[in-house]
Amino acid sequence: MRWPGRWLVACGATFTGPDGHSVLTTLYRKQDWPLFALFVDLGADLEHRDPDGKTLLLASLANFSSSHTVARLLESGADAHATDPAGCGTLALAVDRKSPALIYLMLGAGVDPTIRDGAGRTPRARALAAARADLT
Repeated sequence: MRWPGRWLVACGATFTGPDGHSVLTTLYRKQDWPLFALFVDLGADLEHRDPDGKTLLLASLANFSSSHTVARLLESGADAHATDPAGCGTLALAVDRKSPALIYLMLGAGVDPTIRDGAGRTPRARALAAARADLT
């Protein structure tokens, strides 16, 4: 019997669990990259918002994922320009994490460093407020 996943995704199935997280979130947490890639190839929504309004990329940046796993999400097609409900973008989250590697990933993905968050601060202003001039 063939697995009906391709048909289900093609029909718009999101595979969202009772906790509001997508199957991609579960596979990401388990670091099951082959199955993650399969679901992405089948059309699973990388931009699905969790109950907090964050995409998988935003949640991974906020939850201290490694630069390697964030790079995997970007390579899979995650939107580097996404913002959370407070208007905080991926570059701002990378700055908050005080991670040069994540900052370089976001800049390399084309994120505009002049975009302001919901409070009107640029990523540079966030770095300076955190007394991290080395990140500016």
